[in-house]
Amino acid sequence: MTEPKRKVLKQSSLIDVFQCQREKSRSREELYDSLEMDSGDGDKQKRKRELTARAAERRMEQKEQVDCVASQSEAADGSDGRPLSDDRGSPLLFSDSSLSSPPASSPSSSVDVSDASFQPVFRNLGETTGLGIAIQQLQRQPQCGAELPPLTAQPYHTILVKVPLQVGVCPQPFPDSFKDAWDHHHVRLPCSPESLYPVGTGKKKLASRWNIIETSLLSDIKSSYDLREAILSYNSRYSDLWNFSGLHLFLHEVADAAERMTFFQRTLPAMILLALRLPELLTHPIPLLKQQEQRLVTMSQEQIACLLANAFFCTFPRRNAHKVSSEYGSYPTINFNSLFGGSRRGIHPMQASKLRSLIHYFHRVTSNSPTGTVTFERRVLKHGPCWDRCESKFSKLHVTTEGTIEDIGEGMLQVDFANKFVGGGVLGGGCVQEEIRFLICPELIVSRLFTEELADNESLVVTGVERYSNYTGYSDTFRWAGNHNDKTQRDSWGRHLTEVLAIDAVRFQRSFNQFRPGLIQRELNKAYCGFLSETTSPAHLPAVATGNWGCGAFGGDLHLKGLIQLMAAAHSKRDVLYITFGNQKLCNDLAHIHQFLQDSELAVGDLWGLILQYRTHLMQNPRTSLTVCDFILQLFDTDSQEQNTPSSPTSREASNEQLNRIDSLQTLEIPKFSLDTSN
Repeated sequence: MTEPKRKVLKQSSLIDVFQCQREKSRSREELYDSLEMDSGDGDKQKRKRELTARAAERRMEQKEQVDCVASQSEAADGSDGRPLSDDRGSPLLFSDSSLSSPPASSPSSSVDVSDASFQPVFRNLGETTGLGIAIQQLQRQPQCGAELPPLTAQPYHTILVKVPLQVGVCPQPFPDSFKDAWDHHHVRLPCSPESLYPVGTGKKKLASRWNIIETSLLSDIKSSYDLREAILSYNSRYSDLWNFSGLHLFLHEVADAAERMTFFQRTLPAMILLALRLPELLTHPIPLLKQQEQRLVTMSQEQIACLLANAFFCTFPRRNAHKVSSEYGSYPTINFNSLFGGSRRGIHPMQASKLRSLIHYFHRVTSNSPTGTVTFERRVLKHGPCWDRCESKFSKLHVTTEGTIEDIGEGMLQVDFANKFVGGGVLGGGCVQEEIRFLICPELIVSRLFTEELADNESLVVTGVERYSNYTGYSDTFRWAGNHNDKTQRDSWGRHLTEVLAIDAVRFQRSFNQFRPGLIQRELNKAYCGFLSETTSPAHLPAVATGNWGCGAFGGDLHLKGLIQLMAAAHSKRDVLYITFGNQKLCNDLAHIHQFLQDSELAVGDLWGLILQYRTHLMQNPRTSLTVCDFILQLFDTDSQEQNTPSSPTSREASNEQLNRIDSLQTLEIPKFSLDTSN
């Protein structure tokens, strides 16, 4: 029997429900008046005690459920591999007993995907097929890692927790009491005494914004409409601009009744408590990672969860203006309001999966507080190499069409094909490589709070993030596919041995422009800035796990971008795992050209000269079908064929003449080009 069609909640219905909820809710004037009453503080403390007691009760229930699940694990994971479910056979998205289970399709969900799409298969590293050396021969953490120095604060390294750390214990914030810094060099926190908000009618007066936030979030929130009212109570100027219809549709249409109950009775109250612990957990000012300043910040995963909970409730001040001239115009957005929007056609399954991923993260961190740390490092390349004279030889390469960077690149330096505003459209409509990585590892999102727009000579390296979700699809087909249990080992600083490198490529409107020497130099310097490690010897450097960086929507040439990354990796003494994401021709071409470069003992500077020769070929033959790899191989194959005619010297002499040609490339006078990245 076919399932009945789901009734679509129309825009008019949303308006009616919202008006009804608004009539029931307390008016803003009453809310502001309550801030002036002495009993207000008592009410807030009472509400906090209620939520705390509920959280304690929830933890006891979780322990009982874990014991129950452990005793029934064999029955729950039977031969068919189906997860635990509720009475209707539908796994609970936010339930504690089904963290490892993706949501099944049901009449109550508008995400129309089959069960098969939620069964991703992750191949073992030993089964990965590809070209070049075996993937097992590439260096990866922890096998190649060097011993870290003790974690200590430095002028360029801010540590927000007490050291030394204790294994398996949540790091304690440092210092013991809240220290504020309300200036242009640090994150402006909503709990700062300087964070004020106009209240009242007529002649308004300034009140503590944090008090308003506490009062609003500690009110009785039973629906997404109540949540909207709470958020707008301290963002009232955006009441007519912010769209919450996507959140309404997700919680009242996509999620079923059990999921809604879990969210509003368990997850949301725990998120509120976590967010309101901000002055307790973030006691040290958070420095901004500004342009052209090389700096590190290390914080606990619990502190990150607290900051992200505040981002969900849109509490960060001065972060909603998007003009370039605004104070944070050169920073990414951080408040989640842009993720809550919808359209008259409803909510797209991709957007629903983005919300699922993030709510799942909050369910995880509020159920069991993570105990590790994460380091955010802004790198600045002061002086780029002279690429035309670079004598570095090419390192090892494994290239494959299969897998993803986060799966088969475990323990390597994993490249994030970033936007210059890190995270790109993760809090909006974007859902490609970078956004997906931020969704399955939401701790990356907090970098948007303090990382200024990346300049041409900068990169961002994040070490220690945990993965919380699995997924299938890409872009519009992205779907949340259940819980991920990250078993990556930790280092002595308490960080997962996961390094994510954010480097942004140039966007090209015309393909030919990217072969301009200045733009090639820009991309080489960008990749080199991320790959380089001045404090680690090559023997302890893990390989780079990368792929089609800067291609797709950014218009990059697949072969050129591959060669650029091989050049940057060679000069930084790193091996390369290159994933072509199903492109077999690119896989073959990169393996072939890499083998040729190694067999011919060509250096990075030689390849630079060959790429410039290809640019000349493009100028003379704008409609050529030859890729840069084809051109280089054909160039030398032609020379070899000419040398092996009957009137040519012996093969040894021909080989010597070809090597002389290669040597001549090393002395080729290549004019200096300015770093002009304009199109």
